[in-house]
Amino acid sequence: MKRLTIALLVLVSLFSFVSCKDEPEPPKEYTVTFDLNGHGTDIDAKTVQEGQKITGVSEPSATGFIFGGWYKESTLENAWNMEADTVNSDITLFAKWTVATYTVSFDMKGHGPAVEPQTVSHGLKATLPTPSPTEVGYGFGGWYKDAECTVAWNFNAETVTSNATIYAKWMEKNFTVTFDKNGQGTAPDAIPVQEGQKVAAPTDLSAVGYTFGGWFKDAE
Repeated sequence: MKRLTIALLVLVSLFSFVSCKDEPEPPKEYTVTFDLNGHGTDIDAKTVQEGQKITGVSEPSATGFIFGGWYKESTLENAWNMEADTVNSDITLFAKWTVATYTVSFDMKGHGPAVEPQTVSHGLKATLPTPSPTEVGYGFGGWYKDAECTVAWNFNAETVTSNATIYAKWMEKNFTVTFDKNGQGTAPDAIPVQEGQKVAAPTDLSAVGYTFGGWFKDAE
């Protein structure tokens, strides 16, 4: 009986030893932290099992900047590939950012020569086009934020934070043409004429004892 008891104890010990030895070790876990490099909203660190990929990380955003991916070092030399790279130690990933740029276009409102668009970085100012545009028959009235030309664009103060269109304001340039009857007949009314346009001929003058000979540029 004593021998049987000893044998049973040995078997139980062996079974317990084998059972403990066969239990798999829990997978190692590492911490992945995210350095936003001064922009965007902080992202919580993630716990990732050894040999696994990083998942569930939303792409960060920041006003005036474009996110350029995650990198393995602060010098932003080697990109981390979320589709291929696996975690095998505690790591920090660094966000790459580039300053956003915008296109500033100039709407000439149908007059004058075209003005080339400008590429402007976020928060900087557009450059005043020089020289000011010109067109026969019109005076240039400056650059405006709206198509109705009610709010002027201040190139010394306005900063660019999105794509923008700046509108040219134009005003008809008119001249007054008056008629000197040279002492005979009844002079026609003065006529406003836009620069570069022709003068509509008034009715010929008539005077007793005279024949009307036309209109001239000089008194002689």
